[in-house]
Amino acid sequence: MTKSEKESTSVFPTITDEVSIDELPHNTSESFYLDNFTFALSSVLGNAEDKALLNDEDLEVINTFDHLSAGRKLYVRLFQRKYRWLPMSKLKYPGIAADLSFALQELLSAGFLIGEQNLHDLTVVLGLLPAPDLRILAKDVRLADTGQPKSRLVECIVQHCSTQRSVFGRSMHSVVFKKAKRLLGSCCLLKEEPRVTLLRMLLLFSLTDITLEDEDAGLKVLFSLLMANMQKIVYPSYTISRSVKALRDRDSLIRLQKLLFSAAELMGHLQRHEFEPALQDYLMAKREFDNYYKDEDVVRYDESLPVWVREFTPNSLYTKLLYLGVEVLQKMRNYAAAVIQLEELLGQTAYCITSRGRWWERLSLNIDQHLKQPAKALCVITSGLLDPHVRTGHKLGLYLRAVKICSSPKNKSLKNRLEDVPAVLCQEPPSRVFHGKLFPKSTTAAKTSFYAPDFAENEGLCGVEDLALMHYEQLGYTDGVHGEGATMTTVLSLIFWDIVFMDGIMDTFWSPFQSQPLDLRWDNFYLNRKKGDRPTFGRAIKLE
Repeated sequence: MTKSEKESTSVFPTITDEVSIDELPHNTSESFYLDNFTFALSSVLGNAEDKALLNDEDLEVINTFDHLSAGRKLYVRLFQRKYRWLPMSKLKYPGIAADLSFALQELLSAGFLIGEQNLHDLTVVLGLLPAPDLRILAKDVRLADTGQPKSRLVECIVQHCSTQRSVFGRSMHSVVFKKAKRLLGSCCLLKEEPRVTLLRMLLLFSLTDITLEDEDAGLKVLFSLLMANMQKIVYPSYTISRSVKALRDRDSLIRLQKLLFSAAELMGHLQRHEFEPALQDYLMAKREFDNYYKDEDVVRYDESLPVWVREFTPNSLYTKLLYLGVEVLQKMRNYAAAVIQLEELLGQTAYCITSRGRWWERLSLNIDQHLKQPAKALCVITSGLLDPHVRTGHKLGLYLRAVKICSSPKNKSLKNRLEDVPAVLCQEPPSRVFHGKLFPKSTTAAKTSFYAPDFAENEGLCGVEDLALMHYEQLGYTDGVHGEGATMTTVLSLIFWDIVFMDGIMDTFWSPFQSQPLDLRWDNFYLNRKKGDRPTFGRAIKLE
């Protein structure tokens, strides 16, 4: 079958314009995961700008997947699992087929899977073995303690193989490896190239939802599609409008995907407190991507984009990765290097401008507390207070640090320098003070509790939030709730709903699966809607 014939018989739905949420398949049968997967792929193929970022190899992968038979459903199921080797004997999907042999063979023949002949890592093989088989293997190599946890047993066998040889002088590694693979049997792994291509497609489909936590960038969109498919999540109605491209070429797309992989790996090391590997990830990313960060053509193109769209460019993601590097350096107590990196971040104004206040605060703290240079910290604070991109909360934090530096007995020579720092004056909010009887803590980690007041219906202990609600209930407020802004945010969102989801504002809605416009948390939000705010604002006043 020729390529043109394959395209003419594609099972993907044809989308010639912007994708609509109404086109999402409302199917909750066994094939819903395949329907959602193909819906995402077809949405990308139906968008001319997104499709232009794909090359012939990408399209061939999609075309091959399109024309699989039994393997399609199985591949999508495996695609959504953790990326690792899987014993074929443990693959059970009765909704696809009682016997998966044909589907597995189809995927192997099409180049979407690789078999056990490509598995050469002893640690991986041992990790795949069931615990009973692993203990049998441990007895074969005469380990003293075979009752250890599985992870520890794997380490002991690998270590034993690296130091021992068989009676015939052969490496124990090869002997144990053959035995382990014989016990394991057939296994498979998704082939990397087509998997990365399909992840790239999902990344394009969910570009506005990317985060540094995406271990498999774009994969989580399938869960969002499932929730919408089952109507457990209903998205607002709005008009999609795209006038610019966040990714100007294919290289930008590939770079974005690589950055997501790097950032996810770095964050994983950070969360596990593996700081040395995290440092190596950070330094490797700098070597690979720093040239693009300083490429004037790339920066000039990105600066031409609306600031909220600029967040989805590779350099914006790289900026966030560099700040992760600051976290790593601080964990390793290399504050001098952390300061240099923060100064580099603050030396540009194209990317992540809403993070500048946090960067200034962190820089001033490192210089003051860790490098013991309070005079330089005051200069940094002054620069931060004069930065137009720093918002009031961070300005207040910077000013309070300046007050602390100048009032410290250790810095008597800096006492008068506070006059040179731009003052940040904030009006004190109204407050009400009431008292409760504190329950003694049994440990320092115990939660603070109070005795319920005498007038309360419920006796016993309560938290500070419940104590406040009881106090106001005594004053006649019987329907109080404890919340940290969620109630007011919800009420204001409902009042200003038509303003938030206003039509005619370009590049604020790129996907049918947005819970808010892309410019919501940017200063441009008000300016973009300034002409239409007064009628709704009047409604808010009346509700007071």
